[in-house]
Amino acid sequence: METQASAKPREVRLGILCLWAGLALGLINSITHIFRFGTQLPLAILGSTFLLTFLFSAFFIYKISQGRSWARATYLILLLFGIAYTLRGLAVEFSHDPVMAVTSVVRVIVLVYAMYLLFSYPSDAWFKGRKKLAPAP
Repeated sequence: METQASAKPREVRLGILCLWAGLALGLINSITHIFRFGTQLPLAILGSTFLLTFLFSAFFIYKISQGRSWARATYLILLLFGIAYTLRGLAVEFSHDPVMAVTSVVRVIVLVYAMYLLFSYPSDAWFKGRKKLAPAP
């Protein structure tokens, strides 16, 4: 049973939910893009890429939900690279499929909001408290 001090703040719970939503939006957007525009990649490579991407992201989200601050920082850095990559191709995406482009923008907004929540004061205090509760190696 969690004590009041170790209970996950609302900001952490909502931030993690936003991370899962962002992951789902990204996968749906990618799959929709492939069905609408096709791909040159073999199905095995495409499926492996989706699976690895999902597992990689899910691993970090899971670790964040466990209170691992290193996972939160790593996810933020990877997110910044992802946002730069998304923004770079956004103009082309708007010309090909405005609905998918808007979905990409919504996904970025959801993920940025998640990071805002996960680095807010209540969340930061919880992550620091979790670090103190962690057993020494």
